[in-house]
Amino acid sequence: MAWFRVRLSAVARERAEPFADVLASNGALAVSLLGDDCVDLLEPGPGELRLWENVAVEALFPMEIDVEGVRHLVRKAGFEVGQLDFLADNDWSVHGNEPGGILDFGGLAIVPRSHPYDDEERGVIRLDPGLAFGTGRHATTALCLRWLGKVDLRDRSVLDFGCGSGVLAIGAAKCGAKRVVALDHDPQALSACLDNVDYNRVVVEVGATADTDVVGCFDVVIANILAGTLIDLSSVLLQRLGREGQLLLSGILVGQIDEVRAAYEGIIFTPPMVEEGWALLQGRRS
Repeated sequence: MAWFRVRLSAVARERAEPFADVLASNGALAVSLLGDDCVDLLEPGPGELRLWENVAVEALFPMEIDVEGVRHLVRKAGFEVGQLDFLADNDWSVHGNEPGGILDFGGLAIVPRSHPYDDEERGVIRLDPGLAFGTGRHATTALCLRWLGKVDLRDRSVLDFGCGSGVLAIGAAKCGAKRVVALDHDPQALSACLDNVDYNRVVVEVGATADTDVVGCFDVVIANILAGTLIDLSSVLLQRLGREGQLLLSGILVGQIDEVRAAYEGIIFTPPMVEEGWALLQGRRS
């Protein structure tokens, strides 16, 4: 399985375990504590003292990790983002292997750029996996794409907040949205999004999340990011949501549903869609 490794170095021992729990509750597949010699930090045996003042916290995430969301967790925990390292391992896009073929979400399909396919078909998104979040291979993105493929977006505006690769914004444009805006904090994500938008020949406004040039409210607001970030940004996302707009929240573990719902006062949510332990919340203003 391909995965993305996150390592936070020089963490005080007394803070390492609580932060490891935070990473695990936000989607990490596994979390390890490493000593100065980069081996697992184990309970010392009799007569053995291996207690480091600082350790490294290493976590494995799915390849579609929300990089900005992890950075947000690091800042919120009081660590410096400069302590954070990302490393992609066992990823075909790094080693030059061919992608795994077409991903069909019903109404939308992700097709590798090199794959022979009829682009005249409705809802074809040409996309190769990279290091920006959003390739369709993780349940959080797949849930959003299935939803997009079923709704009528004609004459509607869509905001993709935390766009990553831009796959959801491109999907919205392919589904006929009259205006699509894609925002992200991560420069690498913005670069990938712009490239994918251009390759798919769709009209999407791409910019930084702090971009004051993006004005107005939207008929649909999508945020596929970590639960902690969704909670912290609830007021920002609600400000962007139109009076009768639809809110789509993903990147939420099943155990985090109630906490995320509570952060969005005035939104009536439908029952969540769940896949592989991840949930998609859809709601409207009451």
